[in-house]
Amino acid sequence: MGVLGIDIGTNGCKGVLIDSEGRICGTSYKEYSMYFPQTGWVEHDPEEVMSTVIEVIKGTLRDARCEGEAVEAVGLCSHMHSPTFVGKDGRHLYNMIVWLDQRSVKEAKYIKDKYGEVVYQETLNPITATFTLPQILWMKRHKREIYDKSWKILQPKDYVAFRMTGEAYTDRGMATSTLLVNIHTLEWSNKILELFEIDREKLPDIVNATNIIGEITEEFSEYTGISRGTPVVAGSGDAIAECFAAGIKREGDLLLRMGTAGALFVAVEKPVEEPTRSMFNFGYAIPNVWLAIATTQTCGLSLRWFRDVFCRKELEEAERRGISVYEILNKMAEGVPAGSEGLIFHPYLIGERGIYWDPYLRGSFVGITASHKLDHFVRAVMEGVAFSLRDALRPLEHLKIGLREVKLIGGGSKSKVWREIVSNVLNIEVHIPTFVDASLGSALLGAVGQGIFKNMEEAVEKTLKIGTTVKPNIESVEKYNKIFEIYREIHDGLEGINHRLVGLQESK
Repeated sequence: MGVLGIDIGTNGCKGVLIDSEGRICGTSYKEYSMYFPQTGWVEHDPEEVMSTVIEVIKGTLRDARCEGEAVEAVGLCSHMHSPTFVGKDGRHLYNMIVWLDQRSVKEAKYIKDKYGEVVYQETLNPITATFTLPQILWMKRHKREIYDKSWKILQPKDYVAFRMTGEAYTDRGMATSTLLVNIHTLEWSNKILELFEIDREKLPDIVNATNIIGEITEEFSEYTGISRGTPVVAGSGDAIAECFAAGIKREGDLLLRMGTAGALFVAVEKPVEEPTRSMFNFGYAIPNVWLAIATTQTCGLSLRWFRDVFCRKELEEAERRGISVYEILNKMAEGVPAGSEGLIFHPYLIGERGIYWDPYLRGSFVGITASHKLDHFVRAVMEGVAFSLRDALRPLEHLKIGLREVKLIGGGSKSKVWREIVSNVLNIEVHIPTFVDASLGSALLGAVGQGIFKNMEEAVEKTLKIGTTVKPNIESVEKYNKIFEIYREIHDGLEGINHRLVGLQESK
């Protein structure tokens, strides 16, 4: 017997089956298509998503060599603020609008210009086109009949849960990612709903992430083999499920994901209101805990870009030797002292989020001399990314929220030299789990909801294993503190120049 976790991601769906000891018994993954009907538009076909979910469930059970009857409960998570408009017959009226979609830029600007202070004080979240509120306003303006016919507006995992159970709910974490919820009460904001004339009955009721929201229907049982009546737990957003699996629970706990972009999730005892208004605030899967979230635009992408543009010889060598090119790049970086002998990189290759939210910032290498070799540039890229992560966390310093424990995940965490750099730049001990991901988090939410584990502590005790711990080096910490000050000054000095450069390009 086990719990099935389903992660409905931006690119595809992953399933994992765990037993009562938290051991992984089976996994499966399958991609679905992403559609771009117009420039800046990004959509999923909800029917394709559902068929993929069904195939992933079957694949996970096959991998675990068990039948659907072995599933005791189902937990869900998904990418966030990506609404599906559902009619009274339970079918979608329009494709799922994915969070990457930028069609509602004008609506977001309207909200910010006219009601920015009201919306911010209610939600404590930046106002961007990625959120559900401007997406709903776009639908009301351009496809009014779709909005009017909508019975419910559901986020991805809530839509899938509805198709599994016939019940429509969302959780506090997912709901706070919409710009429609009061961040303090974690309920739909009457003020925002009235301000923008959004019907409350079109939104699902909000529950805890570990609440059972329904049972597998006869129809879905026939599709998958999971027994009719099997409990389905609400689950949450993918980032929240990932934090749950990593054991993020007390103020100052940080999950740092070094993926294509950088993401930093900090547990806080109350929502964070800070001067830059750059951090997101989401509800969490644990009562009386919120997540303060900072993001950077490029993390692993920076090293990948450098590899592709400047490391042709290293790529050829890696192919010849049958190894990853990153093994070569890591060794090159290890041979260079902390600080890259005066070479500083700003990873603003496609603008920057963090505390700036400035699409016109541009990347740079500063301090180049004739003595610098390719090795220095590799290390400088890694250090620049680490500085950008520290920069994104600066609002917490203003609020005197100290980091207590850091878990590091993502592709960048696999590099020994890069995780040492991060530990030294942040001046904190860093723990690298052997395995943490959103699908596991969704399974653990399901297991807690079903009572297989009493709470997060018991669930994480069974599943979370730390593979490596990195402690900061005092000498390197002191050096990086001084360099970080210069890193910040370079940003300030080049900001206006970057904007002028972009202006010149756009005027062609």
